[in-house]
Amino acid sequence: MNEPLPPKALVADDEPSIRFVLREALEGAGLEVTDVDSGDAALEALTSERFDIAFFDVRMPGPSGLELLDHARAVARDTAVVIITAQN
Repeated sequence: MNEPLPPKALVADDEPSIRFVLREALEGAGLEVTDVDSGDAALEALTSERFDIAFFDVRMPGPSGLELLDHARAVARDTAVVIITAQN
């Protein structure tokens, strides 16, 4: 019998330390994680893969987290989206 695939998460943030912390926490919770450092890379990932949840930084190179949210609503309707920021 095949085991079910683990849930998949996308982390998009231009800060390596934020990506590292989120990756460690999510993998520790049993998720398969893809992390990218720009909005453009996040768009590419959303278009080519299925994710159960996505974490988008508000400010990063390329499309912002809010712009990615609009894109996710259009092409990845089943993906839950969390907008994150380290800004004040």
